[in-house]
Amino acid sequence: MKKDERLRFTLRIPKPLFNLVQDKAIYTGVATNALILQILWQWVKENNKDWMVRE
Repeated sequence: MKKDERLRFTLRIPKPLFNLVQDKAIYTGVATNALILQILWQWVKENNKDWMVRE
């Protein structure tokens, strides 16, 4: 059995922002959590040159 390498993280965001993200997730047919992960990965890819990423 492979060890789960994910970490649990609670993100508190304003309700209007959450509603926008949730609406976009529903429209694109993905889970809200998956969309948030996509947004975060995109940000890391665009900004990775400016700071070091821990593994």
